[in-house]
Amino acid sequence: MKNILVPTDFSSCATLAAHQAILIAQQTKSSINFIHSINTPVEWIRYNPSVPKKRAASLNAELDQFPEFKKQMASAKLSLEILKKEAEKKKVSATTDIAFNQVYSDIIEYAKAKKADLIVMGTVGKGGLKGTLIGSNTSKIIRISTLPVLAISQKHQVAPISGITYASDFEEENLNKNIIEIKNFALSTKANLKLLYINTPTFFESTKYSIQKLNNIMLKYKLAKCDYAVYNDFTVEEGISNYIQSHPTTNLVAISTHNRKGIARLFYDNITELLLGKLDKPLLIFPRK
Repeated sequence: MKNILVPTDFSSCATLAAHQAILIAQQTKSSINFIHSINTPVEWIRYNPSVPKKRAASLNAELDQFPEFKKQMASAKLSLEILKKEAEKKKVSATTDIAFNQVYSDIIEYAKAKKADLIVMGTVGKGGLKGTLIGSNTSKIIRISTLPVLAISQKHQVAPISGITYASDFEEENLNKNIIEIKNFALSTKANLKLLYINTPTFFESTKYSIQKLNNIMLKYKLAKCDYAVYNDFTVEEGISNYIQSHPTTNLVAISTHNRKGIARLFYDNITELLLGKLDKPLLIFPRK
């Protein structure tokens, strides 16, 4: 991991996400980019902060016609600079950007342009509702992102990553490169890794079979120092949530989205949404490759 992207609206949850991203960047020796999006007045759609300096005077004069927007710009620059300085205190290289009228799909394109390896976002935006601003974008980004997304809840306590639990069905056709990425993430953060299989009445299999499957995965992917667990519950999301609550050494949960379509895809998207609402631990979502 080399580059981490942190979209922020400066809400309390987004700020928690920024602080957690700084610690992860410190652990993994990565750089970090903070970006904030501002909705512009319709008349200001032509504004572009990257125009040649010779036009700066005329643009500043035009900006004076929109005092609220000018105030918002100044506040955003100050808040971004504060985050940058906090990162630099941890000896993390940081950059900042302001975007305009950016939506969730733009964040994905921006992440690709910056060659980001990870997107870190809060699950609750300004206003305190999961469906606003950053919160809404986080859910949408998780659905379409080709990059891992780390979602931070408003109940999260910022700390270095030390214990990762990866929950999956561990079927070979679903693992692909995700297990390697999770292994590398655990190595880069020096965190303990545990594999978790949730056994439910709907997708029941014997404990003996589950353990054998997990042992085969550990052998194939050389996870000698990895631990595993098989946990029984009524649903996958309840099983993950209940297991994590009873195992406080885990301070990050990892899952993979499924590249399925139709009803099956909706089912797995729903698990992710439910986990975002249940967990007070960071949720790292890897897209299926």
